Amino acid sequence: MPSATGQAADAFLWPELKQRIQKRRSKRCPDRLWPKGAQGSQTLRWGHASATGHPLSPSLEAVSRLASGEPLAAQPQIDFCEAAESFCDSLSSPGLAPPDYSEILIWAYALPELVEHLDERLWWDVLNRLQSLQRAAAEQSPPHSPAHLMLGGELGLVLAWSLADLPSCQAMQEPATAAALAWLAEHDAAIEDALAESAIHVRLILAAGLRVQRLLKVVADRKLPSAGEALLWNLTTWAAALTNPDGVAVFSTAAKADVREDGADGGLLSTAAAILDAQSLGPAVQASLGHSKSRGRLAWQVRLPEPMLYSEAAGLAAMLPEWDVRRGRVFLSYGSEPFRLEVQTGRARLIQGTWEVQIQRGQQTLAPCGPWTETCQYTDDDVHYLELQQAWSGDLMLQRQIMVVRDDRCVMLADAVVSQSGDGSPSGGVSKSADSAAPIQYRGRWQTAPTADCQSEEETWEVILNDSKPRALALPLALPEWRVGPAVGSFDVVDDGLQLTVRGKNNVYAPLWIDGQRRRFTKPRTWRQLTVAEQLRIVGDDEAVAYRIEVGSDQWLVYRSLVGRVSRTALGKNLVADFYCGRFDSADGYCEELVTVDDAEEEPEDSA
Repeated sequence: MPSATGQAADAFLWPELKQRIQKRRSKRCPDRLWPKGAQGSQTLRWGHASATGHPLSPSLEAVSRLASGEPLAAQPQIDFCEAAESFCDSLSSPGLAPPDYSEILIWAYALPELVEHLDERLWWDVLNRLQSLQRAAAEQSPPHSPAHLMLGGELGLVLAWSLADLPSCQAMQEPATAAALAWLAEHDAAIEDALAESAIHVRLILAAGLRVQRLLKVVADRKLPSAGEALLWNLTTWAAALTNPDGVAVFSTAAKADVREDGADGGLLSTAAAILDAQSLGPAVQASLGHSKSRGRLAWQVRLPEPMLYSEAAGLAAMLPEWDVRRGRVFLSYGSEPFRLEVQTGRARLIQGTWEVQIQRGQQTLAPCGPWTETCQYTDDDVHYLELQQAWSGDLMLQRQIMVVRDDRCVMLADAVVSQSGDGSPSGGVSKSADSAAPIQYRGRWQTAPTADCQSEEETWEVILNDSKPRALALPLALPEWRVGPAVGSFDVVDDGLQLTVRGKNNVYAPLWIDGQRRRFTKPRTWRQLTVAEQLRIVGDDEAVAYRIEVGSDQWLVYRSLVGRVSRTALGKNLVADFYCGRFDSADGYCEELVTVDDAEEEPEDSA
């Protein structure tokens, strides 16, 4: 029966109430919210598998199909009373998360159909619990939180719409509308919450936002405010960017078959694009799913969203050379431990998993002392560049660089271990106790994708990354090209990935250059460390380093200062910067700048 507070208002005889609901339900099922194409119970399942890593349970999927009036003949025999009892019990569990909100909403959408499957007591119990959840979320959850959107907003709107014969449900329309509009106004904070936990919930929250947009129109006759349109537009952009070639969301453990409703025609991504911005988001979604190509279509590229997406608050980045998924992608998530990275070339995932680091000083094993913080983020037509740092014990700082050279289809992953006790002077610039300081050993380890096969070259330090065919060349720049002779470390294929070890004193730089352009794989290739000079003095590796990479006719220059902002020269080029990367032309000796990073207070006009 209804709760004590709602009993008078909702005092219908059960047969009469069932008749009223049954008469109305065919016009107020989820199908009625959507344009042609996005129909059926799939709209209630959008994003769930990406968020949880698995599809709905058989009983919950049956409830979702029941909500849309779909036949259940193909479904296993479901005891809806038992499922409803279990659902009510689950609501007492602390710490509900967005996937739980999604399950709650499925039950809410199904309530009109459940009058034929649940007894009177149980049906009212489910409704009363849903109403309590809605009130609590609308009154207590932060306006930018998924709970405010999905429980405070969508849940109340669904009940007000589909159970309009009940005065207690009708009364939820106003507070639910207010909650939904409040979330839609919280642009930056709402996006940060959606991207938390490596963004595995972003599709789920986008789906709720789209349903709320439709509900606001049919329930409250309210159009989506411009701020809300911008919020959903940005969430769609993130959802499209964070999509692997097989349609699975990046960092999600779901299988391809479990997320087919997200990426299919009439699925979440295409529906969001069609509703919000078919001209811009439509091509981005199609390119992300590998359904269209971008090469040579400048006008097509111009109207697409920016291909570098970054949230410092969420510790998340999607670095796309282009929206065309065939051009490869780099993703990273560092908002919480461990640091996670994905590197794709074409449709192949090569690096997928954690980027682990071990640092030793002498016999002492060091440890991180705080979170990652951003020190530089830059993007233009040439590169996407992100630089982070993390304090470590032993008075060390770990500085991390991720750079995508867009047209060249190259990626650089680099760590610098920098001592914080140096005086930073232009000459020498190392710790006053450098002679007695123990050497530093850096060991970086990247997990590779299960489908990737890594093969070390016999005579050189490079590694070829394959799946069914060669996909990338990995060049450890800090090591000499040839394995014979002295080296400051090693680059090895280990059980589940790649491992780079570099040794040095005071400061250590460990860059890995990944070339994903297949047309260069059969070309002669080499790399070498260059001499870096400062006022006629050759500087040590712990002060500054420079490298020249050559693959066929393509060449690049990479420079990294480890101590001070000092005028130095490498390959005939004068450099006053913390980091520089350029494309070198051996015919005329000209080096075309790709990116310069300068931490000076007054930065040069072209610096990042």
